[in-house]
Amino acid sequence: MIKIDADGGIVVEANGTTYNLSNTESYTAFLMWITSPNEASAVPANAFEVASDLHGDFAAKATRYSEFLKDFAQQRAIKLEQLGVSLTSAQRESAVNKFIAALKGEDK
Repeated sequence: MIKIDADGGIVVEANGTTYNLSNTESYTAFLMWITSPNEASAVPANAFEVASDLHGDFAAKATRYSEFLKDFAQQRAIKLEQLGVSLTSAQRESAVNKFIAALKGEDK
């Protein structure tokens, strides 16, 4: 659920966690959650619903965030589904580690 705090900042409540996007530490945790390459870190469809008690400019602001985040979550789910057909998360991690080793010249 997307809410607005007393200072007009965006707050997302999802999976039992509250993320205040105006707070750097909380925002970082939020980004780590929604961008995780692990397919087990599902982003629920209702995570980005706008709180019903918001009105006016606050509702408009929350709605813009909601639309963007819902689209992002949908695109992430599609991408993870496409990747999941060919590789597991462990296989993807291994491939990334091999790529890093190659960049460092450690693959010889």
